[in-house]
Amino acid sequence: MHLLCEEKSGNIIRRIYACPCGKGRIVEEQDYTPGHRDGNAFIECDICKQHYPIDFGTSATKWRLYHDYTSYYPIVFLREYCLSNDKEKRVASAI
Repeated sequence: MHLLCEEKSGNIIRRIYACPCGKGRIVEEQDYTPGHRDGNAFIECDICKQHYPIDFGTSATKWRLYHDYTSYYPIVFLREYCLSNDKEKRVASAI
């Protein structure tokens, strides 16, 4: 990801990154208040919101983008072929 800008206001740091498609941005806010650490990130791009969920894991301050490949290729029909009594049966079911 490409860092576009970083702003600091007291104990809070705000970073803005370019999103993967380049049409929006990802905003990250980190709170470094003594005795309290917290972070948040959100995507400001409709395209990337669909394809890149944010994974915070078990950390309150670290995150990563998870590329969801299943959202790129919608499946309209699932075709299964099976052999039964030497005949091929074609089964189509909508998903």
